[in-house]
Amino acid sequence: MEENKPNLEEMLSALQTEEGRAGVVLNLVGKANIPDEYILKAIEFYENRANNENVIKGLLTH
Repeated sequence: MEENKPNLEEMLSALQTEEGRAGVVLNLVGKANIPDEYILKAIEFYENRANNENVIKGLLTH
């Protein structure tokens, strides 16, 4: 019997859209104890995402 577990590929593809990211955040609210520092880092990363994407691509190509 197959367990009802989320597929990693489906989870990652959901993060490619604004709606998907918002859905993930909404699903986590109240269910996960996320330290404030991580939330602030996520906001900072999101606000600088164009630059961060270039940094990540650079790291992945080396």
